[in-house]
Amino acid sequence: MKKLLIMFGLVAVLLLFMGCTETKTQKNETENNTEITPPEPVEEVIPDTSFKGFMTWEKGIWVEWKSNEGLNTNMAIVDISEGIIKFQTETTIEGQEAISQIWYNETTMTVTKFVSKTQGTVVCFDTISDTQTETLKEDEAYIGLTPEMGYGTYTTTTGKTVDVAKFKTPEGEYWVSEEVPFGIVKVTDGTNDLMYLNDFGISDAENKITSEDLANCQDLSSMVTN
Repeated sequence: MKKLLIMFGLVAVLLLFMGCTETKTQKNETENNTEITPPEPVEEVIPDTSFKGFMTWEKGIWVEWKSNEGLNTNMAIVDISEGIIKFQTETTIEGQEAISQIWYNETTMTVTKFVSKTQGTVVCFDTISDTQTETLKEDEAYIGLTPEMGYGTYTTTTGKTVDVAKFKTPEGEYWVSEEVPFGIVKVTDGTNDLMYLNDFGISDAENKITSEDLANCQDLSSMVTN
């Protein structure tokens, strides 16, 4: 109680001192001025938690997911040059690795070539298809889906933390992030995690199909009909 009295006393002295320093002219002006200016309204800053869509494809971006069934999946943009985007998928399960690439026309986003490498065997074929055009727009379906949507964060096993949007479907729940290449962070059936983000990066993706692989691939173009 004694400390409180001393504190109030100091405040009173301070206010008195401030009042004594006011000049007579200032005092008269204050008395004559009856108009009180209201304080400026303080705008409440609401954090933006809306999901804006997936990251733009750039050369070098990559992501690694794991599943509860032992399947590891890596996706990457390994090259963007001469009007072609090379999208690579690498899957590994029980020590068996399979690598595939889909090449897109950078302007039209149509598929121009498919390459696959499994156990040292490389096959390829040229194609022209517009089937992927709609797939690339799937991220637009997530924008503005506020019903059944929540927000939070996710930390990878490698220590990278990202903001996520969570939305529910009849099959389960999807976590997506605009900070992660290709967007997907986690997929759950409501009880178990079917797949989850292990690591990601925005540069240095490795091209697992070499120029030598392409030169010696089994070309199946004549067997493929569009």
